Amino acid sequence: MDHWLGIGRIVLDDTVRCRSEPGGDAQLFTRRLVRAVYHLRRMSEEIAQDSPRICGAHAYVSGRPLERIFRDLVGANVMAWKTDQVVQMLGVGALGREITLAGPAGT
Repeated sequence: MDHWLGIGRIVLDDTVRCRSEPGGDAQLFTRRLVRAVYHLRRMSEEIAQDSPRICGAHAYVSGRPLERIFRDLVGANVMAWKTDQVVQMLGVGALGREITLAGPAGT
């Protein structure tokens, strides 16, 4: 878990740093943003899978903070920008096509 969290911080910091560069290419930033979202989504999936194994039944006991965190991490898989959609966006960008982002409220 520590590995995933450390790399997640690096990816997120790099994405934010890219955004603050003056005169940056918007499409390049969008590709970096989608990569960051993909990594952070996969990170949360891996951590959610490992937490019950590491913490045992405490990950399932209702009313405990770990149970809420575990539920939120697993539930994120069905929210906007599902992992499969992010992978599709990465593929579109790899083909040189423009990536367009749309959430539940539109673009």
